[in-house]
Amino acid sequence: MTTCSYAQASFHRIKELGKIGYLDTQGYNENSTYNHPFYKDVFCYINAYESLANPSKPLSQHCAIVIPPDIDEIYLYKHKQMIESYLQNGKILLSFAQNFLAWLPGNSLYTKAQTPIKDRTILASPHAITEGIRDYDLNYIKGIKGFFSRGYFEPPKDAYVFLHDDQQHCVGYIDTTTTNGIILATAGADLFAYPLRDSNTCRRLGINILLWIESLLAQHKEVA
Repeated sequence: MTTCSYAQASFHRIKELGKIGYLDTQGYNENSTYNHPFYKDVFCYINAYESLANPSKPLSQHCAIVIPPDIDEIYLYKHKQMIESYLQNGKILLSFAQNFLAWLPGNSLYTKAQTPIKDRTILASPHAITEGIRDYDLNYIKGIKGFFSRGYFEPPKDAYVFLHDDQQHCVGYIDTTTTNGIILATAGADLFAYPLRDSNTCRRLGINILLWIESLLAQHKEVA
């Protein structure tokens, strides 16, 4: 992906193709991460209780879907076929849930790390999403360690692990083979919320993801 100035990033493909829907089971909140000015005009609220049970409100109208950490996974599991169908149609799904139920294709479910927070370190592998982000800033917010992720997954076969801990456990992966779509999943770390907590290089993280999605939509029209 070609790096561009954040100030010049209009995300016109994302906006043209239905924006990124964020599934919500907590009720609309204008102060939520996805309504923050940092992400203005690229996200769209979806009431999960209404949309997942109502075929007349298809997820496919959105170019990508975000699953936030506080999602009702029991309800999501009951309607997991909607998620699978969305992905089989070649769409993009980003999951920041802990995954204690098997609703996400290819996911191994969350495992809590046994290493104490003070001793565990999260590390980034080279990718457009992690470009320009220091490992220190993934681990510390205002000098305090342990906010990012306290667990891990066994990644799906052939998935690219872009975040891992110092014991080589997968914290974040991108899966392009389990379904016809693209899955980005982290072990409970919201990659859009985390950058808002400090003014370090992690401020780039959410924008990097949007640039990555924009690039996918531009390169692969079938995803849209």
